[in-house]
Amino acid sequence: MADRVYLSSQSTFRGPETYKVVWQANPYLDGISDDPPVHSPQPKSRVNKAVNIAMASHGIDLPDEISPELYLPKICSKAYANKHFIDLNYTSYVGAFTLFDAMAILDQHPDYLLVNPSKHLLRFCKNDWIRTKSLEDYASLINSSLSFTALASGGATLALALGRPSTVYYGFGQNQIFHHSKNTNLMIGGSGLFRKFLARYLSKRNAWRISQSTNR
Repeated sequence: MADRVYLSSQSTFRGPETYKVVWQANPYLDGISDDPPVHSPQPKSRVNKAVNIAMASHGIDLPDEISPELYLPKICSKAYANKHFIDLNYTSYVGAFTLFDAMAILDQHPDYLLVNPSKHLLRFCKNDWIRTKSLEDYASLINSSLSFTALASGGATLALALGRPSTVYYGFGQNQIFHHSKNTNLMIGGSGLFRKFLARYLSKRNAWRISQSTNR
């Protein structure tokens, strides 16, 4: 175990709010360093989950599944209280998932408020919707909600880190390492031939996107 822990200034974030929400309040972080990140020469993890694999790459291999953690003050908002929310946004690969799958999920949850919907989804959905103002506001929405439903992407991980296990949908082909066992993980769309081809295509498209991105 390290005596002191620093975040490399060479790390990339999607925005400054990521640092504020994830790292600024972390009591185990001792500061920022200009040195590159340090990785273990043997990053193999005994538990095949994303957080465990990340920890093992820094020399910490634990026998049980690790849940993500945040150290933000728990902020709630009356505007979000006593409501059910659903977020169907994603950036990374969530398996063979289509707009028709999103509509099928919304048909199952007609009374849920849709969070930050895309223009494409707004054209077809009948749900009421809401937009959050910031990442902290988004966290407040999750904290205040009666329930939170999302895809197997950032929203699901953030909710679990806030202590709010969620209902999480994913498509065929997504790696199980991204499915936190404390969440209720549900595959949508089946596993037929079309889904297998779609999963392969979307996986390759996501790999290309990552290879072209400076924020990986």
